[in-house]
Amino acid sequence: MIKITVVYFCLIFVCIISSFLKKNQVDNIAYRYILLGVIIFVISSGYMCGTDWRNYELMYEEFGKEASFEVTDWTLEPFYVLLNKIFNRLNVDFWMFFIFIKLCVSIILFKSLRQICPTDKFYLSLLSFLSFFGFFMLIDNPMRNVIAVAITLTAMPYLYKGKIINYLFIVFIAFLFHYSAIFMLLIYPIVRSSISNKKWFFVYIFVNVIFVKPDILFQIADFVLVPFPFLSWKVDSYMDQLDTVAKGKLFSLGLLVHLVFFILILNSRKVIEMIPNGKYIFNLAVLFPIVFRMGLTSLVFSRFQLYLSLFYVVAISCTVSLFDIKSRIFYKIYVITISVCSCYQIVTSDYRYIPYTNYFVEKMFGKEYLYDERSNYNKIYSPYKDKIVFEK
Repeated sequence: MIKITVVYFCLIFVCIISSFLKKNQVDNIAYRYILLGVIIFVISSGYMCGTDWRNYELMYEEFGKEASFEVTDWTLEPFYVLLNKIFNRLNVDFWMFFIFIKLCVSIILFKSLRQICPTDKFYLSLLSFLSFFGFFMLIDNPMRNVIAVAITLTAMPYLYKGKIINYLFIVFIAFLFHYSAIFMLLIYPIVRSSISNKKWFFVYIFVNVIFVKPDILFQIADFVLVPFPFLSWKVDSYMDQLDTVAKGKLFSLGLLVHLVFFILILNSRKVIEMIPNGKYIFNLAVLFPIVFRMGLTSLVFSRFQLYLSLFYVVAISCTVSLFDIKSRIFYKIYVITISVCSCYQIVTSDYRYIPYTNYFVEKMFGKEYLYDERSNYNKIYSPYKDKIVFEK
């Protein structure tokens, strides 16, 4: 058991060092695979850290009691229910199921990052991804949402090639794992279009203004989704959070950070669009700060941020090219500092991440825990146990 932040920051530190490697060293495939292998092992086999696994374990056990593969409750995504039932039928233990899914998702995430990211920017992008998104996605692990993100990433080559039927089909499968994947259906025409920087900036300002008082938007969405009661129910549940979580939130430090990156990404447009499929990477990346602002008002929009995460960190790494050779080192240090601060803020925000425990290490030492012991472990032993956490 490791009770301090060293597990997370060891990974971050190696990414920082790697971001300064020379080009011939960056191309070292063996080094990249070893580093990614260690990262995947750590984040995929986390045990009593995180929050969502508590509900997922109980759901998994309940699905194991059902003999039929029939889906009766459409408030929970049907393909996720079927996935649980299939693994139950195969007599797979919950933790083996949970770790296997996280392993598959991790491989897809890092493979996709490698495919879209310029080689010399890979480790800086990896650093930003882990700090801003990776630890949340795979340690805290909102599993259904993350599965849907991974599936949509496999659809991206079809988006690049304009094969709309293939793209929509795969995204629809993702939708059946988590309803938030509808976001990737809605933004398809936006991602395929060429919108000027001025229009993007106008949209950003417009969203900042209108989301100070977003109630009417949710009421319209609720009305439009009447034929889809399971989606309407989701909207209603997130409307309830407006009064308790973030209603009318005007400012946060994160908003300022992402505003700076938004402006830099707009100014780096030509650089980004020069890389393979750069037009689509730019459009997906520039959407992130806009969706982030929406997420400050309602958590429903924070679910959409994960679909844009890889493209955003790649675009951030490309903004380095805006600066001359002498200034790049200082800007790179700025990005690294922001990433480290983000990582620290996330892992110390509440009890979810510390202490870090690893399923295989605990099993190796023959330690067994009942559900209640595991559920309460971090809540008892975390130095951040008194902080509030909104479990999703």
